[in-house]
Amino acid sequence: MAAGTTALLKDIVVPVPEILPTCEALNILFDRHDYRDSVIFGHVKDGNIHFMLTERLGDAAPLDRFPRFADDMVGLVLGRGGSLKAGHGTGRMMGWSSRAMSSSTMTARWASSVL
Repeated sequence: MAAGTTALLKDIVVPVPEILPTCEALNILFDRHDYRDSVIFGHVKDGNIHFMLTERLGDAAPLDRFPRFADDMVGLVLGRGGSLKAGHGTGRMMGWSSRAMSSSTMTARWASSVL
Protein backbone atom coordinates (compact mmCIF):
# COMPACT_ATOMS: atom_id res chain seq x y z
CA MET A 1 0.00 0.00 0.00
CA ALA A 2 1.35 3.42 -0.92
CA ALA A 3 2.17 6.08 1.67
CA GLY A 4 -0.84 8.26 2.44
CA THR A 5 -3.38 5.53 1.77
CA THR A 6 -5.61 3.49 4.00
CA ALA A 7 -7.47 0.23 3.39
CA LEU A 8 -11.24 0.49 3.79
CA LEU A 9 -13.24 -2.68 4.32
CA LYS A 10 -16.95 -2.76 3.52
CA ASP A 11 -19.40 -5.61 3.69
CA ILE A 12 -22.74 -5.97 1.99
CA VAL A 13 -25.20 -8.78 1.54
CA VAL A 14 -27.37 -9.58 -1.49
CA PRO A 15 -29.61 -12.51 -2.40
CA VAL A 16 -27.38 -15.40 -3.51
CA PRO A 17 -28.53 -15.25 -7.17
CA GLU A 18 -27.38 -11.59 -7.23
CA ILE A 19 -23.79 -12.26 -6.12
CA LEU A 20 -22.18 -12.51 -9.55
CA PRO A 21 -23.95 -9.50 -11.10
CA THR A 22 -23.26 -7.47 -7.95
CA CYS A 23 -19.55 -8.31 -8.02
CA GLU A 24 -19.38 -7.45 -11.71
CA ALA A 25 -21.11 -4.12 -11.04
CA LEU A 26 -18.76 -3.41 -8.11
CA ASN A 27 -15.79 -3.84 -10.44
CA ILE A 28 -17.33 -1.29 -12.78
CA LEU A 29 -17.79 1.12 -9.86
CA PHE A 30 -14.18 0.59 -8.77
CA ASP A 31 -13.03 1.60 -12.25
CA ARG A 32 -15.48 4.51 -12.52
CA HIS A 33 -14.25 5.98 -9.23
CA ASP A 34 -10.58 5.19 -9.83
CA TYR A 35 -10.17 2.63 -7.05
CA ARG A 36 -7.29 0.47 -8.25
CA ASP A 37 -6.30 -2.89 -6.79
CA SER A 38 -9.62 -3.36 -5.00
CA VAL A 39 -10.39 -6.82 -3.66
CA ILE A 40 -13.72 -8.67 -3.44
CA PHE A 41 -14.22 -11.72 -1.21
CA GLY A 42 -16.88 -13.03 1.14
CA HIS A 43 -19.19 -15.80 2.28
CA VAL A 44 -20.80 -16.66 -1.03
CA LYS A 45 -23.25 -19.26 0.28
CA ASP A 46 -24.72 -16.57 2.54
CA GLY A 47 -24.77 -13.80 -0.06
CA ASN A 48 -22.19 -11.87 1.98
CA ILE A 49 -19.68 -9.85 -0.03
CA HIS A 50 -16.69 -8.02 1.41
CA PHE A 51 -14.62 -5.59 -0.55
CA MET A 52 -11.57 -3.54 0.23
CA LEU A 53 -10.70 -0.18 -1.27
CA THR A 54 -7.47 1.73 -0.94
CA GLU A 55 -8.31 5.37 -0.28
CA ARG A 56 -5.73 8.09 -0.80
CA LEU A 57 -5.75 10.51 2.09
CA GLY A 58 -3.90 13.80 2.26
CA ASP A 59 -3.05 14.23 -1.40
CA ALA A 60 -4.79 15.86 -4.33
CA ALA A 61 -7.43 13.13 -4.53
CA PRO A 62 -10.92 14.60 -4.56
CA LEU A 63 -12.41 14.55 -1.08
CA ASP A 64 -15.78 13.59 -2.51
CA ARG A 65 -14.54 10.44 -4.26
CA PHE A 66 -15.62 8.04 -1.50
CA PRO A 67 -19.06 9.67 -1.01
CA ARG A 68 -19.66 9.52 -4.78
CA PHE A 69 -18.64 5.86 -4.82
CA ALA A 70 -20.81 5.18 -1.75
CA ASP A 71 -23.87 6.75 -3.39
CA ASP A 72 -23.43 4.51 -6.44
CA MET A 73 -22.79 1.45 -4.29
CA VAL A 74 -25.92 2.11 -2.17
CA GLY A 75 -28.04 2.23 -5.32
CA LEU A 76 -26.45 -0.99 -6.57
CA VAL A 77 -26.93 -2.96 -3.36
CA LEU A 78 -30.43 -1.76 -2.51
CA GLY A 79 -31.45 -2.14 -6.16
CA ARG A 80 -30.52 -5.82 -5.96
CA GLY A 81 -32.53 -6.39 -2.78
CA GLY A 82 -29.48 -6.35 -0.53
CA SER A 83 -28.38 -4.76 2.72
CA LEU A 84 -25.58 -2.27 3.30
CA LYS A 85 -24.39 -3.84 6.53
CA ALA A 86 -23.48 -7.48 6.86
CA GLY A 87 -21.39 -7.46 10.01
CA HIS A 88 -18.08 -5.79 9.17
CA GLY A 89 -16.78 -2.38 8.13
CA THR A 90 -14.16 0.24 8.82
CA GLY A 91 -15.07 2.49 11.76
CA ARG A 92 -15.94 6.09 11.03
CA MET A 93 -15.89 5.51 7.27
CA MET A 94 -19.21 3.68 7.71
CA GLY A 95 -21.09 6.71 9.06
CA TRP A 96 -22.19 7.77 5.58
CA SER A 97 -24.40 4.68 5.28
CA SER A 98 -26.52 5.34 8.37
CA ARG A 99 -29.05 7.48 6.49
CA ALA A 100 -29.44 4.90 3.73
CA MET A 101 -29.93 2.11 6.27
CA SER A 102 -32.28 3.92 8.66
CA SER A 103 -35.40 6.00 8.49
CA SER A 104 -35.02 9.76 8.86
CA THR A 105 -36.65 9.50 12.31
CA MET A 106 -34.12 6.92 13.52
CA THR A 107 -31.23 8.90 12.04
CA ALA A 108 -32.40 12.05 13.84
CA ARG A 109 -32.70 10.16 17.13
CA TRP A 110 -29.21 8.74 16.74
CA ALA A 111 -27.74 12.13 15.87
CA SER A 112 -29.39 13.84 18.84
CA SER A 113 -28.11 11.15 21.21
CA VAL A 114 -24.47 11.44 20.17
CA LEU A 115 -24.14 15.16 19.52
